[in-house]
Amino acid sequence: MDERAMTPRPAAARVAVLICTYQGAHYLRRQLDTIVAQTHEEWVVHASDDGSNDDTCALLREYQLALGADRVQI
Repeated sequence: MDERAMTPRPAAARVAVLICTYQGAHYLRRQLDTIVAQTHEEWVVHASDDGSNDDTCALLREYQLALGADRVQI
């Protein structure tokens, strides 16, 4: 029997994506959609905003509600 077939595969590594934002609403949706579309499924976004007054924080909350607080942490 092939030993490689019997060897358990390691668990996928969890990737932390760190995002710092300031007035980034124009770019943020595309960036988050790109992260969501990756084939690697074990990831979490840690986002910090530096006082934006555009829609940056609302977009982050929108993604947090859609994906869950375990996926998008603000």
